[in-house]
Amino acid sequence: MDHLRKQKIDVPAPIPGSDGEVLRTLCGRPAAIVSFLEGKSEKTANVARARAAGELLARMHLAMQGFDMKRTNALGPRAWADMVADLGSDLDTIEPGLFNDLTAEASALKRNWPADLPRGAVHADFFPDNVMFEGDKPRGVIDFYFACTDFFAYDLAVAMNAFTPEDALSPRQGNALLEGYDSVRPLSADERNALPLFLRGAALRFALTRAHDWLNRVPGSIVEVKDPAPWLALSRAHRQTSPFFDEV
Repeated sequence: MDHLRKQKIDVPAPIPGSDGEVLRTLCGRPAAIVSFLEGKSEKTANVARARAAGELLARMHLAMQGFDMKRTNALGPRAWADMVADLGSDLDTIEPGLFNDLTAEASALKRNWPADLPRGAVHADFFPDNVMFEGDKPRGVIDFYFACTDFFAYDLAVAMNAFTPEDALSPRQGNALLEGYDSVRPLSADERNALPLFLRGAALRFALTRAHDWLNRVPGSIVEVKDPAPWLALSRAHRQTSPFFDEV
């Protein structure tokens, strides 16, 4: 976040203490203080916001050049098969046959995942509610909890899926986000070829974490448990012969 601020990307600024340190311990847990970011968080986005958000994501990726810190993506393709196995037959209570379906999908994705594409520090959770908007203009980005080192095109796929309306799986917002991104950081041919697979992977990643929370609900918890069904539907849409996103 500090690196992005220095590159003129609007994110909350980490505020150091008098000792110059940002990270410290509070009540036995890691803690930091960050600045307030103007704008409004939206759960959904229209086409104009999606395109502008794509431009912002591309600027973020370009700004990460020269950033050397690394963090493994703990929720990447190597983890998906284990996540399915851990959920086991409980998945079939969400939908009959879901365990076998997701086992096969996790295996196929891991087997075909690319090994050498442009990569660096990515947000990995670029949803509309993590982009602060003022009208249709993004003011900045929050929530870097899942930030890690991964392919930039995979981070783009996460965002394209995230901006897809859950109540009606239209590709309009995803396509608009891709257009905005491409206008700032054009994808290479290899990245574009990998994007359909990344869209499948990104859909599985969030379907699995939602399924985990759905199956492990804590009575009385104030945390909203989100339905995995829209992400399961999106996962299947990306596996069809015709690409879900026409312009990928």
